[in-house]
Amino acid sequence: MRRFLRKCVTVGLAASLMVGMLTGCKAKETGGKGSVAEPTVAESTNKDESTNKEESTPTPEPTESADAGEIQFIETPMDLGGRTIKFVTTIISRYTYAENKDETSNETLEIIKAIEQIEKDYNCKIEFEQKKGADLVEALITAKAAGDPYCDILEFGCSDTYLEQIYSANLVMPLDDPSIKDIIKLDENPWLPASTFGQMFGNQYGVHFKTNNTGDLLRAVVLFNKNLVEKYDLGNPYEMVKNKTWTFDKLKELSATITSKSDGSVFPLMYGTEGLYLPMLIYANGGTVTDYTDGKYEFKGLNDKTLEALNFAVDMKKNGYTHPKSEVRKEVEGIFANGEAVFYVTNYASLKKYTQGTVPADFEVGLLPGPIGPNSDGEYNAVSYTEALFHVSNNVEKPEEVAAVLVAFANRTAKRDMINTELMNTLQDQESAEMLELMYNNMKTDYSRSIGTSRAAIGEASKAIMSLEKTPKEAYEELANSVQAMYDELALTK
Repeated sequence: MRRFLRKCVTVGLAASLMVGMLTGCKAKETGGKGSVAEPTVAESTNKDESTNKEESTPTPEPTESADAGEIQFIETPMDLGGRTIKFVTTIISRYTYAENKDETSNETLEIIKAIEQIEKDYNCKIEFEQKKGADLVEALITAKAAGDPYCDILEFGCSDTYLEQIYSANLVMPLDDPSIKDIIKLDENPWLPASTFGQMFGNQYGVHFKTNNTGDLLRAVVLFNKNLVEKYDLGNPYEMVKNKTWTFDKLKELSATITSKSDGSVFPLMYGTEGLYLPMLIYANGGTVTDYTDGKYEFKGLNDKTLEALNFAVDMKKNGYTHPKSEVRKEVEGIFANGEAVFYVTNYASLKKYTQGTVPADFEVGLLPGPIGPNSDGEYNAVSYTEALFHVSNNVEKPEEVAAVLVAFANRTAKRDMINTELMNTLQDQESAEMLELMYNNMKTDYSRSIGTSRAAIGEASKAIMSLEKTPKEAYEELANSVQAMYDELALTK
């Protein structure tokens, strides 16, 4: 399995905030929000290694740039001779004007400008098309049967539930293919850790980066109501994290205090969905549901660490510490805004709704990782998530040209200075920025989300667990064999 370099940033915060690196690696200093970097020039790829018989057109001279120090991805400039690169995505709004052009966000305008510059620098035209997941998979398969690729670049994430169909049908290229590996540069370019969702059958098919106008990829975080924390004299949650006393046991202790001091009128905890809450606890206790090793998936839901985390969630509910409407998706955001819960487990992207007033709240909101369990490695983490895996379609003409445009796209549109930008736009205090950085430094990939069929089965088990219909062991024992059979069948499909 290839080693993935995690995206690194320099964080321009006050002296109390440590210099930020999203993955603990050292990178060149990047520009601020909205900066668009010109390409780093790589030596021309040796086309003798290409599996495509046609030679690529000559490489043009790179554009001069005063911002060369802002580079993150290494581009391979090429002249595509006016070629059209078709880019298909399930979320076209990231790359095109809004229906009412004047309502297009500044971040999207910057991306459109970057795309226009790529077209000039690479002498190509980039066209975008949007399709829903199921329709897109059907279009890809139909085009393959006819002998033609449907598109050149495919953006498709694990949230779209069809990765196994796309990969098993050979619709996209392994990224270590000789024709593109020296352009994609898996080990040199800073593809984000969620690229691991693009692994299957022992190959790497997709890579991940965040465009400047997208949300974040932390699957679950803990938001907290600062007013209620102070009202009930719960202490400083940030210091608990720093001292590593923010644990399962501490959450139970605080929950008892909240219940007592509020006379049961305020709940200690609520969550958006079981699919956020339970994986957060599982990985916070060193557990996992699915492993991916040597090209194979293995169901691990019955290991002791995983069951212990699930039983903790059950105990919280049985003790009355969990808001009874946690599973009512249309109401949870408003319930937290109304001050009915102190802690709220949700996607990181939800935080902006409170801090920017989309969901009005008359209190400040803090950010925490999930509490660590008794069998964790002692480090706080966050479960990774992605709806944006980028692929090079199989059987495209001159795949090295397509790969070069993809890298340029990543280089010119990727979100930079992530922590600093989030502090300006989303977070309400520097301590929250430290928490965000801490979680980024130790992201975990929940492979159970990679396969649509097994994900649905595990989701149903999670509902049964949190409704107290079944114990965690009962729920997972019932699906263990069938889920593993799905994984085994998948391994044989390729």
